[in-house]
Amino acid sequence: MPGVGKTSIAKLISKTLKINHIDVDQIIEDNESETINDIISKRGEDVFRSIEKKELSFAINTKELSVISCGGGVVIDKENRYLIKDKTYGIHIKSSIEEICKRIEVSTRPLLYNTNKVLKLHSIWKQRKSLYNDASKITINIEGLSINEAFQKIYSRLPNAN
Repeated sequence: MPGVGKTSIAKLISKTLKINHIDVDQIIEDNESETINDIISKRGEDVFRSIEKKELSFAINTKELSVISCGGGVVIDKENRYLIKDKTYGIHIKSSIEEICKRIEVSTRPLLYNTNKVLKLHSIWKQRKSLYNDASKITINIEGLSINEAFQKIYSRLPNAN
């Protein structure tokens, strides 16, 4: 889901493991010289999802051991779900809609513009819940945890990390 803390937690994991962190959204913004918001508003969500698919595939197929963070909508594409499930240790980081609403800044989230944030996030969750499960090896609920506490909980569940 958007705003759950995927990128922040991924950075902490990669730093702790001393391995590369790949932020798919940041790579897209760097390569396209536009923000995700601008890509979606100017060129449409389908164009963004196509770029996202290409960058996710590249990130997953890199030879360097890495922690990859990607946007919450990456699971919409069936091939993306397969890649994540088959070639990574995909983790679904879960929290409540209410908690996500407290963290999220609408101005940086194009899918939440001009909407009731709570209703839109509930709708996104309903559409994507099974998709997250399809793409993930494990689900970890970080409800009520700070980013550092969430990192510790997730890190403790990584294979060979302890």
